[in-house]
Amino acid sequence: MKIKDSKGKLAKKEKELVFLLEYLKGYEEESISNPGKKIFRSWKGYPFEILNEFEEKEFIELHPDGTSIIFTEAGKKKGEKLRKKYLLTD
Repeated sequence: MKIKDSKGKLAKKEKELVFLLEYLKGYEEESISNPGKKIFRSWKGYPFEILNEFEEKEFIELHPDGTSIIFTEAGKKKGEKLRKKYLLTD
């Protein structure tokens, strides 16, 4: 069940925190399809409807294996911004 306040602030925070959690559990690895290129990847672990929204906004790409996501450069920047916002670290 989704809880949403009248202005949608809770829903926005929920999405930001889902993004942050995906980002924090991410890791860098060599791309199999593009040797020599590094990708930043995380295993899917949160509601797909939220992850689909992140993909539409081009923050992530869904990996062809269907079980993980790859952060775009814009997504990595957003993750760092949210890490600083919520965790108060540099």
